[in-house]
Amino acid sequence: MYWKLHWTLLQHFLIHIVIGNRIDHLLENLDIKNTWTKSDLILCTNPRIPFENPELHCETVISQHFTLLDVEYLSIQPVLIRFHKFGNKTMLKEIQNKFRKSDEVEEQVVEGAESAMNHRGRVADGLWLEPHEECILPLFHKIQQNLRLNPAIAENFLILKYDKNGHYAPHYDHLFPMTIDYDNGWFEYFGNRMATALLIVQPAEVGGGTVFPNLELVVQPGAGDLLLWFNADSNDDREYNSLHAGCPIEKGQKMAVSLWLRGNFQDQLYCPTYSSRYTSYDMIKQLGSKRSHPQFDTRPQIPREYGGYWDDEDYDDDGDGSDILHVV
Repeated sequence: MYWKLHWTLLQHFLIHIVIGNRIDHLLENLDIKNTWTKSDLILCTNPRIPFENPELHCETVISQHFTLLDVEYLSIQPVLIRFHKFGNKTMLKEIQNKFRKSDEVEEQVVEGAESAMNHRGRVADGLWLEPHEECILPLFHKIQQNLRLNPAIAENFLILKYDKNGHYAPHYDHLFPMTIDYDNGWFEYFGNRMATALLIVQPAEVGGGTVFPNLELVVQPGAGDLLLWFNADSNDDREYNSLHAGCPIEKGQKMAVSLWLRGNFQDQLYCPTYSSRYTSYDMIKQLGSKRSHPQFDTRPQIPREYGGYWDDEDYDDDGDGSDILHVV
């Protein structure tokens, strides 16, 4: 009996030594040292999902398109769901090929007031793609057909590639209000970043998980897995626990596709009148039922009165809706 206890203590001691060495090695990188806390790095190097809430479970859902969705509930507040193998091998390969052949890949920087090329809170290369791009369209359609969110009301897709020591330090996707002049009316017309979808195209060999520090939760998705979480509740108040980060890459390379879904015009989302907060069940419990047609199949052009840019010859402004152009 005593030898088992001693062996367990020795195992824990050795694990702490290994984790400590990994953290020390990561902190040798100044970008990581200046933007990460040691406690968050400890989470990254010791991935775990604490299933203490009985509402957290796994199930398989059949959508109206007869698609089997393997769903894993990871958090209720905020809603955090993992869809296993959401993207197939063909989809992932096409995305990888597009990224590697493109000459429009750029270093990605932190947006907003901190935006600057010398800000190293995010170290990654990225490629922005519109939904109609051939490699992205299957993902767009699968989200639109199977989830209770409309990807037409979202920003463009962003493919991100993280090499060794690549990372995205803890941050919120939920934005502070922006003026029309700053973002050409995007915030005013489409609303805030209500939810984030993250498709893992290629996981790193070591590191690269998605950590939610306030939940003490680290998700290490596999290739093709889709993470979906809410950045705000149904009152559009920021979800405090949606703070998240992309853990540093210790070995290998990570590639993922991000999609920030905006809050306005999400008429497909089921939200109960008795609650001011979305729950996992509200999100997907009607996946297998018939769905009404979304208000927009494609992203509408931002009207001029909201700050959108229009050529005079294209803008009718007659109030009949004919001046809403579709860009996808």
